[in-house]
Amino acid sequence: MMLNQLVRYEPVLRLVREAGGETVLEVGAGPEGLLRLLDGELRVTAVDVASFESADEEGRVVADARALPFPDESFDVVVALDMLEHVAAEDRPRVLDELARTARRRLVVGCPAGAAALEVDRRLARMLDRRGETYAGSWLEEHLAHGFPERDEIVEALRRHGVVRVVPNENLRAHELLMRGEMTRRTRPVVDLVERALEPVLHGRGRGWRSPLLALVRGLDRGAVYRTIVVADRP
Repeated sequence: MMLNQLVRYEPVLRLVREAGGETVLEVGAGPEGLLRLLDGELRVTAVDVASFESADEEGRVVADARALPFPDESFDVVVALDMLEHVAAEDRPRVLDELARTARRRLVVGCPAGAAALEVDRRLARMLDRRGETYAGSWLEEHLAHGFPERDEIVEALRRHGVVRVVPNENLRAHELLMRGEMTRRTRPVVDLVERALEPVLHGRGRGWRSPLLALVRGLDRGAVYRTIVVADRP
């Protein structure tokens, strides 16, 4: 796991555990995600549009988020983290409806949102351009191609599905510093060392000092933030 993944998954894990229940669906899970982090704790189904490295592994499903192959209210908690920005803008309302349809208790949607967050990624792209490094076919290229949804767009789409609240995640400047650190060869070992020191917090170990330190890495989630997490609790 990279430090940027730890930063975004830690608050989501708290929201999943807080909701109770036994079953979790993560849409846009990629090769990592909740299936590994909650292994042995909850029954997690991971969905992605691309084939997994171990596609035949139990709990992994290859499917399109616009038409999830599950009945209504199939899972206690449904999570989509840093997925919506990879969906074409015209398809986002349909995806949000599908996520809500499959959630029985809680839906958690987190993604970078707004023009200021997108400008951070544009600066990261310009940094790579100056170095002569390619990002073709990467998450960064998709971010720039699709743009980011606005926070209010997500809130309004989910409000008809339940009681909505917003959890800010990762101060803009803190996010940019972290990503620059991960993208720079001489600073990457330091960033990775911090990640290894903090990762046990995901499993409830050392919260007394790890949680505050991780909050500092996120810039205390204050001010303008890169990522917005929208929680919809079903009636």
